[in-house]
Amino acid sequence: MKPFAIKASLLLLNLVLISCQHTETLSPTPPRADATIRVDPQVHETHKLRWTPLSLYVGMNVPYAPIAAVKKEVEKREGVLLQSRGEAHITVISPSELSALRSRLSLEQINGTMAKLSLQSIPFQLHCLGKSQLKEGERRLAAYYLLVQAPGLLQVREKLRQQFAAAGGDKQAFVVEDYQPHITVGFTERDLNPEDGVSKDGKSCVYKVE
Repeated sequence: MKPFAIKASLLLLNLVLISCQHTETLSPTPPRADATIRVDPQVHETHKLRWTPLSLYVGMNVPYAPIAAVKKEVEKREGVLLQSRGEAHITVISPSELSALRSRLSLEQINGTMAKLSLQSIPFQLHCLGKSQLKEGERRLAAYYLLVQAPGLLQVREKLRQQFAAAGGDKQAFVVEDYQPHITVGFTERDLNPEDGVSKDGKSCVYKVE
């Protein structure tokens, strides 16, 4: 067998083994009693950042320096080393949702709506710092994030729903309220998402924020 074929076979075998690993969503960690993490108010200065149209998802850019500081504080308190993407954002439309919307709306239409609604100027409030955990084989994965409350982002999603429905889209394919806005702080190996069975809601709060 040629070297390339051997490498391809080994890669396929590795992917099969990973897909067969048992995963288990772990119960939320109880909130730390009277524990609070300070977040620099500059995190709210999203209006100073340029909005970036992407083809994978729609997000509001967030100043990264305050999030990097929170990451360091979490690492110290939790005794973990976290990875990050080196940027911060609030996902407004997830990759799977954007794929559904694009079945009826063009990316240009979607991005045009975001620009008209001044996405970067929509205010939000921090709710808490949350933690999700997952057991994958013998490994324990964790992700930390700031939960946010942003009625304005729900209005953005509703606007897109209306456009989607007007174009003949299935209302079950995009549910406005099926939304857990947050800012990812960091993760141990990879980020955890709803597809992993985790829920980034108020029940996952472990620290208060101020």
